[in-house]
Amino acid sequence: MDNTLTIFVCGTYRDLAKERKEILEAIRKLRYSHDSMEYFGARNTRAIDTCLEEVRKSDILVVLVGYMYGNLVPELGISYSEAEYQEAYRLGKPCLVYFRSEDVPILPKFKEDDPNKVEQLRHFKDTLRNRYTIGNFRNSHDLSVSVTADLSRIAYNLKNTGNGSGDPKDIIRLGVEEWNI
Repeated sequence: MDNTLTIFVCGTYRDLAKERKEILEAIRKLRYSHDSMEYFGARNTRAIDTCLEEVRKSDILVVLVGYMYGNLVPELGISYSEAEYQEAYRLGKPCLVYFRSEDVPILPKFKEDDPNKVEQLRHFKDTLRNRYTIGNFRNSHDLSVSVTADLSRIAYNLKNTGNGSGDPKDIIRLGVEEWNI
């Protein structure tokens, strides 16, 4: 029986590369599997199809949001990050969402300057705020500590829910109400 959780890390890369790296290291230290675009490699499918397939294979999504909206999926008109999130939400996958704190100074090159994307980012953040309790982070270390604590809490809750099988994936399949007790 495979009871290893697979965590998918979702978020823009250019502005959150250091944060993504530290989160992936924290996930490895927790002995969970992980996936993110850094590890996709070359494939015989479109990038969006690869992203969505990997989201489908994951158990939990970690969503990182800074001040960039990211590249748009041409046929969808939304960013890859938002498309990944929407697929996880559609499938009822648990999501842990983290925003970069608004009081952290950021270089202009890491802020969205396209007015349309600024509005899309605002709308995406509003959607996430309405659906989740958001964790905020000031730097990569702060974020990796939060993600580690949150994943540990979830794993503890999953282990102690009395679902009988001992497989955390069983309770995840029951839905967000059960894993977030």
